[in-house]
Amino acid sequence: MAWLRSLVAWLGWHEGWVTLRSIAASLRLRSEGHISNLIKQCEEIFAENSTLLAHHDRAIAVLRA
Repeated sequence: MAWLRSLVAWLGWHEGWVTLRSIAASLRLRSEGHISNLIKQCEEIFAENSTLLAHHDRAIAVLRA
């Protein structure tokens, strides 16, 4: 479930326009640098798994509709 924190951080940063500090506080982490690493980890997961990326794209489209 560690990837779930990465996804939350990624969504907060890219879709929610939330600061790294706010994301860190929400995830109960102290380091903004750790949040940057989580975001990068999520981007790597998306790059490796096109099916997961497609699910993400559909979910975002539904939320924006």
